[in-house]
Amino acid sequence: MLFHVIVNPSGGSGHAIRVWRSVERVARERGMEYSVHFPTDTYLIRDIVHDLTNVPDSADMVYLVIIGGDGTLNVVLNGIVNFSRTAVGLIPAGSGNDFAHSRGLAGSYGDMLARISDVSRMQALDVGCAVLHTCFDDLGHHLDIPEKSVLFNNAVGLGFDAQVCVTIQHSKLHERLAKVGLAKLAYVGTALPLLRRFQNFSLQMGDARYEDVLFAAIMVEPYEGGGFQFCPSASPYDGVLDSCVAHGVSLADVASLLPKALKGEHVGAEGVEIEQSPSYHLRTDHPVWIQADGEVEYRTDDVSVRVYEQKLNVLGLEKD
Repeated sequence: MLFHVIVNPSGGSGHAIRVWRSVERVARERGMEYSVHFPTDTYLIRDIVHDLTNVPDSADMVYLVIIGGDGTLNVVLNGIVNFSRTAVGLIPAGSGNDFAHSRGLAGSYGDMLARISDVSRMQALDVGCAVLHTCFDDLGHHLDIPEKSVLFNNAVGLGFDAQVCVTIQHSKLHERLAKVGLAKLAYVGTALPLLRRFQNFSLQMGDARYEDVLFAAIMVEPYEGGGFQFCPSASPYDGVLDSCVAHGVSLADVASLLPKALKGEHVGAEGVEIEQSPSYHLRTDHPVWIQADGEVEYRTDDVSVRVYEQKLNVLGLEKD
């Protein structure tokens, strides 16, 4: 059985390369049959995945092993052509690793490879799909482009959490901390100063309207943002998406709620709304940043989010 290993050289600010060197030694010791793929400037991870998974329904399963984090897994997800003939295993090597946290992907590299190689552990998970009906650039200028669709494993977020992702992308502090395994400190160090200057927004979500919104997250998995359980009951097995909207909260409220959100203990707090639905339509009073599994490209003021028609086959999960 051949496993296609895809390594993101920039994952975890270079941590993925170090992880791959260790994983490769274990794979050789186990006699695992594999082929390794590295992206280039002209042949990206999405291109690699597209070409590997562009197979007919009659083809054998294509087994991918990803060395990277949530962002890398998101790129892989959006590159898959034939979901029914593709299975993905993840060896976490990112800075947040929310998907790995949600699915209990931990242990030694030998343990993880053993679970991934045991295809009886493969499970089909829900995937989310966000359709941006409008797109704006970083200056808020409307872009005359068609609707933009993006798939996600963990969550999409509008507002503050997406703004944090944008800020971190340009942060040298995050890169330095990621190299020594302290990337989560960069999230905290970025979020706290940003709170004071972030412009809250109004949100229409279905029939509900919220004022003074800090963020809205639509989630497949319970974790996002480097370990926050904004929707602690979210599950990739139930066919619905969980949402969390934070509105009308002061700086003092946020300072109190964020530590609680790490344990999912913010549910029921004033200004925190938790719901479930297979689909959502969100409209804001001005363009705000939107992130998908930590990946940020556009602002939007009109987005639909739903459970995707296809499921993602994931290797190495715990048996029922």
